[in-house]
Amino acid sequence: MARPRRLEDYKTWVSQLETEVDSLSQEQSIDSVNAFKADDAEDISPEVSAREREWEELLDTIMLSLRLGEGLDLARVQHRYGKEFSQEIVKGLDEATNEGLTEFSFHEDGPHRVKLTTRGMLLSNSVISDVWAHLEISRGKLGYPASDDDSATT
Repeated sequence: MARPRRLEDYKTWVSQLETEVDSLSQEQSIDSVNAFKADDAEDISPEVSAREREWEELLDTIMLSLRLGEGLDLARVQHRYGKEFSQEIVKGLDEATNEGLTEFSFHEDGPHRVKLTTRGMLLSNSVISDVWAHLEISRGKLGYPASDDDSATT
């Protein structure tokens, strides 16, 4: 089904998708993506390092999770990739947050989960692109040197 063009139709569509996805936890969704990637492992070039695959997995997790109603579990990102990653994701969301496109839930340690508002869902490609761009700029600081593909385009 194509994405509806009118806001009310879109809200209904998103609500229906959320209802369908509610039966899956975020962890199950991410595990499904990882299982799919494992099935396609033979298609991955042997030159691609484990570190590069981990980087791609993080970007996929951000993209898929932000498009779910429950959002991105920053605590899980922090546990798996380190505190710096969750901090950089939050920084990458600064503009979207200032524009009211995201909402955070907090723990005593800081942001715990981030999800897109209804308006944020409409602009999800832009929000996700901003996060990816910020992470790409911070990539070296996070311990993920630019890939050969990245250095050829910059």
